[in-house]
Amino acid sequence: MEGQTNPTYAANEPIAGAIVARDSVDGLMAYIMSVSPSVNTRRILGRRLLEDAERDAEHLKYKVENQIRELGARTDWPEGMLVKPLGFAVRNAISIIEGTPNATFLEKIAPYPTDHATVMLKWIVGSVVATVDAGKDRFTYAIINTVTAEGLSGEGSFKGTKDIEKFYSQFQTAIL
Repeated sequence: MEGQTNPTYAANEPIAGAIVARDSVDGLMAYIMSVSPSVNTRRILGRRLLEDAERDAEHLKYKVENQIRELGARTDWPEGMLVKPLGFAVRNAISIIEGTPNATFLEKIAPYPTDHATVMLKWIVGSVVATVDAGKDRFTYAIINTVTAEGLSGEGSFKGTKDIEKFYSQFQTAIL
């Protein structure tokens, strides 16, 4: 079985270290295929990659949620420029993040305070820009393709997840 890797050894190696050594997930996948591991080893490594991806998504979600909380806790606002976001707006912006169906969205998000005590979330994915303005009970959104100038906007409620899911569905459709 020359060229095959011991599955126990491969399963115990940190995937993140291999990704750094190979510079990308694609590099890691090419490496895995180049050493011709057994089907069992590929399954083990595949599960590890999925687990790492889930952990990365949770870390990104935590990071963005902390940025939003910091907006609500901040006390040094420039006079007349911005208004500290209300607690409801902070909590509701976090609920938008909690509803994120795709880790790519978490990598591309930037939260901002507004001049009317809400939290603005902004994404730029390729040529598509999307914003959500999270307020006390409702949110508004806009999704614009900067190349075609096509866009849509809408609003939703924070009661349940239906409206948040609708926004993300429209956003995903726009970036395809």
